[in-house]
Amino acid sequence: MPSIFLSHNQNDKPFVRRLTNDLTAKGIRVWIDEAEIKIGDSLIRKISSGIYDMDFLGAVLSPNSVQSRWVQEELEQALHIQISEAYVKVLPILLHDCKMPGFLLDKVYADFRDENNYQLTLEKLVERINQRYDHLKQSFPEGGLVQERIGDVLVKHGFNGLLQLVKMGEYVEELPIFITNQTVQSNLRLIALKVYIESGLQNDNMFKQVLEDFDQDIRDFMIMSIREHGYDIDEETLRKIIVDPTSSNDVILHTVKLARDLVISRKISSNILLEDKIVNNTYWLITLCAISGIIGADEPDSAERLSHFSGETYWVARKRIREYFENLHDQNKLNDGNREKAILLLRKFYQDGKSSGQIMRKTAAAIKKLSGGV
Repeated sequence: MPSIFLSHNQNDKPFVRRLTNDLTAKGIRVWIDEAEIKIGDSLIRKISSGIYDMDFLGAVLSPNSVQSRWVQEELEQALHIQISEAYVKVLPILLHDCKMPGFLLDKVYADFRDENNYQLTLEKLVERINQRYDHLKQSFPEGGLVQERIGDVLVKHGFNGLLQLVKMGEYVEELPIFITNQTVQSNLRLIALKVYIESGLQNDNMFKQVLEDFDQDIRDFMIMSIREHGYDIDEETLRKIIVDPTSSNDVILHTVKLARDLVISRKISSNILLEDKIVNNTYWLITLCAISGIIGADEPDSAERLSHFSGETYWVARKRIREYFENLHDQNKLNDGNREKAILLLRKFYQDGKSSGQIMRKTAAAIKKLSGGV
């Protein structure tokens, strides 16, 4: 659906409401503040998002608006998009005679100053707004293979061109085919995947296929998107990614972060964090995330689970384990079996010579506390 953001001053609101109703009746989506911004919304973030998402920014020009700080800032944002993405973004809409902003002086404007010409000017504005929509549709040829058609848009118009088309409802069903086609260049598939996620679309079957993709960047982005947007994922799929010998450390890290969140929220078992590829990983952030997940889940046998990390050398991880055991002791939550395992693990940290003097002293004090002062 073609769309426009109406930048205006509050004093011109009666005209803007009328124009909004008339444009909407013509099949154009209109963004105005009173309809889009709700109580509690971030004003700046909401406006910026609206300017970026709409096809055009319609600058309603009058003596009121050209003096408005908000209108000036909205125009600057739209002008930046116009320059960086090389297409017309700002449409001048002249309501009353005023001093035109410099960069609009040579632009043809929609002249609404004369009420008698309102309908004719409205039709011209609608025609202009629809031109971008039609242009994008035409640039996405109907013939040929799906990978050629979507690839053509990405080459010609990039991320934003494809995003606009998808938001118009075009070729939504073809995108999963393109994204999962491993004969297509991986960088194009990754951009298409980002468009798919940005559009709010969801296809669980496609997501699973992408998680097994040979391209690590695609797999990594999908995992981060699942975590960010709260998409469903099962423990078995996460485990397959972790143990997959082709998974890079970046992929494993983001998978462990996702698993940690799900473990802490008790949606999956912390057993997944005890895979050898995690426990024995040399990347300290991976093991730290796994340890944090086990501590956050706070299961009855957490001391047993943490004992798998006896080879951990990163001082922050050791500190968290030590403080966790001390907190369990202070809350009288350590049974005899867990207490023994906790003491054994702390003694390992104390005796292996891989901690600083200060850490060793604190570890010795913790061992003494858990041992009842012995």
